[in-house]
Formats: sequence, C-alpha cells, structure tokens
Amino acid sequence: MNLTKVTSHFSEILENSDSNPVIIFKHSNNCGASSDTSEMIKKGLEQEKIKYPVYIVTVQNMPVLSKKIEDYFNIKHETPQVILLNKGRIEYVANHRDIKIENIISLLP
Repeated sequence: MNLTKVTSHFSEILENSDSNPVIIFKHSNNCGASSDTSEMIKKGLEQEKIKYPVYIVTVQNMPVLSKKIEDYFNIKHETPQVILLNKGRIEYVANHRDIKIENIISLLP
C-alpha cells in the first residue's frame, strides 16, 4: 500500500487527519538534510513502521500550500520539516536533524 500522498489542498490534509493521524513532510529539492529525511521516511514506510499517510510538500512546487500550513498552525517554515497531525491538531513538529523516525513512530497509535 502506498501511503505517500501529494495534494495541493490543505483542506484534504485536515479532513484526513480527522479519521487517522497524518504526517506532513515539507522538504526542499535543494537541501541535503531534506534528502536524508526523505530516505528515513521512505524506509519507515517500506518497513511498515509508518502506517499512516505521509503528505509530501515540496516547497519549490507547492509554495502556496507550504505557506498555508505555516500560517494555519503558526509555525515557522523550515525544511526539512515533519508535522504529525491528529484530528486537525499538531501532535509533533520537528525540523532539520531533530527529525527522528523513532519519535514519529512512538506518537502514532
């Protein structure tokens, strides 16, 4: 099952977080740390440690969505950035090298 999602609709992400947790992964194509985090998330999905949707937001391709996320949750934009949502609320935010797959997994039901 492919749990990676791409959307330009913030409302879709929020609605889906009502039924189960979702992860927003904001990254940049020009950032080595983003590439490392992308591999970590990919591995977590392949090993089925992450069992919920991961919305991938490439900031160069989706600047409007990236800005909506920043404004709605009043969190500073950074890349890479992982945001765990549950019922429309932030459960976890981490940036750069602070992103740890173990922390994400430990917060998932």
